Amino acid sequence: MKVASIYIGGGFIWARDHIARGLVRLRVTPNIVTLAGLAFSIAAGACLGLGERYWTAAALCQIGAASGDMLDGAVARIGGRGSKFGGIFDSTCDRIADFALFAGLGYYFVGTWPAGHGGQINLTFAFLAILGTLNGTLISYIRARAKHEMAECSVGFWQRGERNAAMLIGTLAHNLPMLLWELGLAAGLTALQRLLYARRILMDRGPEGPRRGVFGVLKALIFFDRPRMTLVYDLYTGMFIALLIFARVPEADILRRLLVVISGG
Repeated sequence: MKVASIYIGGGFIWARDHIARGLVRLRVTPNIVTLAGLAFSIAAGACLGLGERYWTAAALCQIGAASGDMLDGAVARIGGRGSKFGGIFDSTCDRIADFALFAGLGYYFVGTWPAGHGGQINLTFAFLAILGTLNGTLISYIRARAKHEMAECSVGFWQRGERNAAMLIGTLAHNLPMLLWELGLAAGLTALQRLLYARRILMDRGPEGPRRGVFGVLKALIFFDRPRMTLVYDLYTGMFIALLIFARVPEADILRRLLVVISGG
């Protein structure tokens, strides 16, 4: 039985390749597509920072950015325009795009959110935005660095596609608090998972044994390692999507309260 992600992924691949062929015929280069995607990401970050009335526009810009992210590689492959520099340029723009989105999220809770909350910035969600930027960078960096020492290190759930999808769904659902908890904390587990995986392989400890019992189930949920286009992956993804759509967490500034307690205030 085919799972939903197979049909969805197949549809995206079909559409991507057809659009890419059209761009190749128009003589659009992969680097231009990459730059267009980056421009959409920067615009999305700006819209996120300006406040809720601009979040629909932010989502539309994110769709444009995701399209560029999918199309640049396809244009390079189909048009025979791929290059080593193109790959470096694409990865560099990806990091800038991630920063732009999280900068917008952080600015919202520092510059826009206080207007309706007594003028006080929300330290918790501003800090989660910083962590989200760090997590995305570490996830990509650990994989790139590990490839110099081993065949591959792409374990973990929160790959760039999943992070971008969460960003889009969280924006459409107007649920930035849950989005930041997912990308600021949960995504950090993927960075840790990749680091531990690289350590185990490079120290010749062999593959990890089967996970049994309550602890094994908990570890499987925290360090998810099932491949895309499987039923378990779809269920796991559905859980995070449901949280973004339906779970409304308080915008309480937990970090500020903790700092007050620590300082004795």
